[in-house]
Amino acid sequence: MFNPTGNLFNCFLSEAQKGSVKHKEIPENIYERIYSCLLTPEEMAQNDYPLPTCMAKEGQVLPDDWVEVPMKASDIFIKEEFTRKNFKILSIDCEMCKSNDLSVLTRVSIVDIDCNVVYDELVMPEEPITDYLTPFSGITEERLKGVTTNIKDVQNRLLELVDSDTVLIGHSLECDLKALKFTHPYVIDTSILYTNSGGIFSKSSLKMLSHQWLKRSIQVDDGKIVGHDSIEDAKAAMDLVKLKLNNGLDFDKSYENLIQRLERYNKTSAFIDYVGKVQLLGVDAKHSIKCTNDDEVFAGVLNAISNNRNHIYHNFIWGKFKDLENLPEHENDKLTTLKQLNDRIEKIYSCLPAYTAFIVSSGSGNAREWENLYRKKMNSGVNWTAQDQEIYEKELLKGKIGLTFFRVKSDCENLDESEDK
Repeated sequence: MFNPTGNLFNCFLSEAQKGSVKHKEIPENIYERIYSCLLTPEEMAQNDYPLPTCMAKEGQVLPDDWVEVPMKASDIFIKEEFTRKNFKILSIDCEMCKSNDLSVLTRVSIVDIDCNVVYDELVMPEEPITDYLTPFSGITEERLKGVTTNIKDVQNRLLELVDSDTVLIGHSLECDLKALKFTHPYVIDTSILYTNSGGIFSKSSLKMLSHQWLKRSIQVDDGKIVGHDSIEDAKAAMDLVKLKLNNGLDFDKSYENLIQRLERYNKTSAFIDYVGKVQLLGVDAKHSIKCTNDDEVFAGVLNAISNNRNHIYHNFIWGKFKDLENLPEHENDKLTTLKQLNDRIEKIYSCLPAYTAFIVSSGSGNAREWENLYRKKMNSGVNWTAQDQEIYEKELLKGKIGLTFFRVKSDCENLDESEDK
């Protein structure tokens, strides 16, 4: 779904800028290149990775049913040591089914740097499966008949394959590691490595990256979705990393986000948003606040404006309200939420100094019906009609429509406000 607000964050690079980025010198040492692809401990935490004991807070231990390769905190992320070692590189992909609200492991596949399969196992979870998610997982009740391998067996095999000199690759690998109940400090995540290839407000899918950069179609069969093949996905992630290693980390860069552009010109930003967006965009901002509700967003924006008045200056301040978006579809009290949003916008505007550009954007339109239809379309057990497709396309168009308002506050308005006070 196209996001109008997200488009405001796209700052496309000129051909000259692309050229300077793509022709950066590539380190001769392959392990130096690999090191630059690794997620930092901070990035792992920001992207909700399970942290190994050697990276966790002192005294924090793993749950009893989790495993890891024992490593010392003093031995990890030492670049000089890393680049002298002969690291093993493995790509992992898992398939999961649902047990009520819980994701449970049902298949794990691992390939080496040459894309040879070193491990591929179906797994029978301890919990009863309530939804096989076949259109996505490719797993069926029939496929799991007679399977006796459990998660403990998989963990034991992982401890045989993975050691302290192993780098793990995957796409949104935190999900796979959680399903495996396994932690490791050296990881490369293609959903983060290629963040510049997708929309500013979202990570690119492995399917899209494979099509765009490998010219390879995955997760399809004669144009119809049949579920993911974890071997195919693990190979795609490995090949995407190799593409970066051979061509440089920024070879795919065609734009930068607005905050990165401003920082490049020594302009500072404050980013106040819900946790996920701060992790995705706010990491480049000088000042960022992770919020859990609109009250915190409102307070954070007002504080950032107040800081400007106190000479802690931000050239750009971002805040996002979600109460209206999160309101239940048939909520009767929508007017109250709209009034509160309007009051907050008015208050923010009244606090702005003169000559400030004020932008209010609705983002996408109401996409709830489209989301319901999308889930129906993805369900292989549901009959999809021509009428469904027609409604689907209309709702998609409705969801794409957004409104954005621009205004520059004049000095006269501030004078009027002073007189009112």
